[in-house]
Amino acid sequence: MFKKILSSAAAVLFASAMSASAAPVTLTVLGAECATDVTTSIPGLSPIALDCGTDPSRRLTSNINSGSGFYSLGLGSDPFFQLGGVIAFEISPPSNGTVMTVEVTFPSNHFEAANVYVSNTYDWGSAIQVGTLDNGAAYTTTANMSVELTGGPWTYLFLADATRQVYGSTGSQDGFDLASISVTAAAVPLPAGAVLLISGLGLLGLRRRKA
Repeated sequence: MFKKILSSAAAVLFASAMSASAAPVTLTVLGAECATDVTTSIPGLSPIALDCGTDPSRRLTSNINSGSGFYSLGLGSDPFFQLGGVIAFEISPPSNGTVMTVEVTFPSNHFEAANVYVSNTYDWGSAIQVGTLDNGAAYTTTANMSVELTGGPWTYLFLADATRQVYGSTGSQDGFDLASISVTAAAVPLPAGAVLLISGLGLLGLRRRKA
């Protein structure tokens, strides 16, 4: 009976720790400069002329994570202005972790990229760049569709089209095509006391069996 109580206690502690570290993360679109279904205004961001493409379906942020279609971030219409359109998300709960994306481009000359930024204030002026996504020169080389978020937890996530910044010349007409995006929260380490308690319970169980 004593052994069963110890095992149950250890299992509860372990399950609680695992459930806390695996809490789902939700991303909510707050604004996107080429969008027609959400506001195009993002605090702290000065609007520029953007090439958002001619296909209206690519301007719907609701396409993201829908399983069909995608949202295009938009190119800066001036080839010398390297950053293009921005999309902003709220991360709930605030998290560190891994941003995973899917970008839709078939092998072509549509080289596309996007920079990833984080902040704890919904203001572009406070955003910090943490990495860059790219489609591997339209999947003719290895693409990079994930970025690690460190130094947080972070409340806001921004993607800014960096196609011209990364590739210069490109056949893209509307920038990085975002089909899906998710954040996998980093595991939260167990407090030292909990680790010691679980270890102690296990040792007590072992001693009980030998007795």
